[in-house]
Amino acid sequence: MSQGPLSRPIEVQIGGRMYRLRGDDPARLARLAARVDATLRSIAGPEPGAADYKAAVLTALNLAAQAEDESDALREQIDELSRRSRRVEEQLEILATELEAPASPAGDGSSAAV
Repeated sequence: MSQGPLSRPIEVQIGGRMYRLRGDDPARLARLAARVDATLRSIAGPEPGAADYKAAVLTALNLAAQAEDESDALREQIDELSRRSRRVEEQLEILATELEAPASPAGDGSSAAV
C-alpha cells in the first residue's frame, strides 16, 4: 500500500476471525482481505476457526505464487510491447530517411538543352 494518511479502521473477517485494519484505501483493504479469506477457506475449509498456522502459511504461499504469476505475465506483455515499439520506431526512422533524401531525377520529360 502506498504511504499516506490512514483512514479510520475497518473490520474484516479472515478465516472466521474479525480483524480491525487501517489503511489509506479502505475499499482496497477490504478487497484484499476478502481475497485472503477466500484463499484461506479454499485451503483450510469453510469452518470458522479451522484456519490454523499451516493453512495461513499455505495461503500466503498461494497468494505469493499468484502475484508472481501475474507479475511474470505483465512483464512478458511489457517486453512484447517494447519489441513492437522498437519495430515501429525503426520503420519510422526508415520513412523519415526516405522523406529527407533528395529526390532523384524521375525523367519527367523536362531536359536541359546542351
